[in-house]
Amino acid sequence: MIPAEIQQTKQRFGIIGNAPGLIRAITRALQIAPIDLAVLITGESGAGKEFFPQIIHANSSRKHGKYIAVNCGAIPEGTIDSELFGHEKGAFTGALSARKGYFEEADGGTIFLDEVGELPLTTQARLLRVLESGEFLKVGSSTVLKTNVRIVAATNLDMVKAVSEGKFREDLYYRLSTIHIEIPPLRERSEDILLLFRKFSTDFAERRPLAGQACLGPEEDWTSFIIIGLSFDSENDGCETRPLPDVPHRDSSLTCVKKYHRTNLYFRNEPRRRRSNVAKLSAPI
Repeated sequence: MIPAEIQQTKQRFGIIGNAPGLIRAITRALQIAPIDLAVLITGESGAGKEFFPQIIHANSSRKHGKYIAVNCGAIPEGTIDSELFGHEKGAFTGALSARKGYFEEADGGTIFLDEVGELPLTTQARLLRVLESGEFLKVGSSTVLKTNVRIVAATNLDMVKAVSEGKFREDLYYRLSTIHIEIPPLRERSEDILLLFRKFSTDFAERRPLAGQACLGPEEDWTSFIIIGLSFDSENDGCETRPLPDVPHRDSSLTCVKKYHRTNLYFRNEPRRRRSNVAKLSAPI
């Protein structure tokens, strides 16, 4: 039985799944939220790491402060220091005015550093100083500034390997990983696949026309398989080919492929070519 607090957290942040590994990660995030220490979240791409800094912030004493999420891998190396720590006017070409960085803006709140393993070594040294003393320097300034932020970092890299290869500072790694949360990949959460599939198919259906209605979209290249229907069948355990009534399409038969538990995915094989005025079905049948 999943505790009510976990269920409420899942609903609040839109987390889908009941796998034991996922529940453990959510439980740990709730437990460490009141502890004002740095947190390192690890897991593969697509595991849902971005939900956990929000859970931690929302259940911490900083919940009324700012929450700023920064994708370190998306910021060019030449501007990452300016983005994080700010800069003074004239610090570099194009710096026409002084600017606050994310650490100054997030003072009193939480900053989430996604893809922290992508930070250059010079920026890692600056980040280590913030973790140790809360102090930092703006680019082009010699004035020491103070900030009071909680740092939550995430990465999909093997940090131990990155440290051994000299790509990530060992002292920074141990500072960040004071508290560690591991998010399990979907392949270790097989019981959640059906729940996710139903969620995504429902979302898809809500954004598309209902069954039997033609969608006259712009001409574009379509993938070779077009999903046109879904069903959840508790009795039929095999595959079948059957017509779908009231849906205008060229072929009168649909292929039903058994997917996961009690889930049938209907699709029609279409050649990859430019087509228009194609009727698409996305509602469950």
